[in-house]
Amino acid sequence: MNSGMKRLALGLVALLLGMMIVPLVSSVSSADGLDGLVTAEAESYALRVEYDIPLPAGPGTIPHTVGETRRTSAGENAKGVAGAPTHFDAVVAGEYVNPNHEISDPKKYNRLPQAECFYPGDLVDVAFGFPTDTRDETKAVPPVSHATAECNAGPRSQLDGSVDHYAGVGVSADNLESTSFMRTEKGADKSDTSAHASNISIAGGVVTIGGVDISSASSVTGQKGGAATSTRVSVHDVRVAGVRFSIADDQLVAGSQQVPLFGNAGQAVIDQANTALVASGCRIDVIDNPGRYPQGYLFARPTPKTGLAEDGTFAASMRAGLLVVCDLPQNVTPKEFTPERVQVVVGFAYSAASATADPGGFGLGDLTNGDQSVGALPSLDVAVAPTPDTPVALAPETPTAPTKHRPASTLAKQARFVAVTPLDGVTRTTLLVVCAVAWLVITHLGLSRLRRTS
Repeated sequence: MNSGMKRLALGLVALLLGMMIVPLVSSVSSADGLDGLVTAEAESYALRVEYDIPLPAGPGTIPHTVGETRRTSAGENAKGVAGAPTHFDAVVAGEYVNPNHEISDPKKYNRLPQAECFYPGDLVDVAFGFPTDTRDETKAVPPVSHATAECNAGPRSQLDGSVDHYAGVGVSADNLESTSFMRTEKGADKSDTSAHASNISIAGGVVTIGGVDISSASSVTGQKGGAATSTRVSVHDVRVAGVRFSIADDQLVAGSQQVPLFGNAGQAVIDQANTALVASGCRIDVIDNPGRYPQGYLFARPTPKTGLAEDGTFAASMRAGLLVVCDLPQNVTPKEFTPERVQVVVGFAYSAASATADPGGFGLGDLTNGDQSVGALPSLDVAVAPTPDTPVALAPETPTAPTKHRPASTLAKQARFVAVTPLDGVTRTTLLVVCAVAWLVITHLGLSRLRRTS
């Protein structure tokens, strides 16, 4: 064999070895389960305020952070928005930007009090101080609220909005903050969000709340048992017409006693407070369906999926605190602004993380050992995350009706899931070697023919 043929043979052998090593390396790198479609979402706010005049419109979420990260075999991106002191409702945002509707030059408009980031792109690290950055004329005014949005590779999105003091029509609060953080780290996809506010006063003090702290955290590894999600809510020192109580997770605390928040005894405390509020035109309720409130009645969005996937590919949870609705008395509303009522959501948090097979994707790692299942869509069979329950009943609880589950036919209409069982390790390795040898033989024949014709 001449030197040229030896070099060719050595090159082909090296290429063959490389082809066999690449899948093995790919298999190791994908062992964390984060090699397909990886997403994370988060959203939280301390207050959401809407006025009926008569349509729902208002300052919206105060403050607000909402973002998402996404990674596929094609690339990654991160995006997010932080609004402070408020993320305006779409109905009134235009009024803020150009309140007189007489300014024709967009450069003279008020800038929305929010920071928005997107990666990849130019908006990767954005900050907004209010009212400092509202327009050129306010640059010298010290800020009373801050919004920051940072999006980077990873993907990673970190958002923060903070307000020293908020004073709206019939609603005020101190030390408001919302934060959201989505990222992948140490083989896990994570999403965390939280919101806080203190000294909340509604309808001129008819309803007062010492503070609200709410948080949600979700993470997945893509491996069986590797999904986790949790939500925590604390609404402390609620004072309503002589009735005083607090909420700690799924417990309602009144004095030295605590009862299940969503049981008969807990509802009895809420009913007692509402009876005392009749004359004031206010009503309070514990929110058991938070999905309808993040964008209000006018722009309601579908309720997101929550729960846990046993295969470790999905985790999400959502929680809200109290809903307060009040007919506003004239002594707390200016003459030029006379809404019929105010609706306030006190605390909201949502987090989600997922790591599933990249639909339609195929890589050399699919030919190596491993027990990962490949599917077109993540599993629809999601178990609801358990919550701690230490009931202290003050009154007998009546059995609740069992949850109605949607029939399998309904789920089948929404999505078709096809699971593909991967080949066993011996079959995959054999297939890889056969393909490589066949390629080697064909290449050698082609080069030999080329040499004879040259």
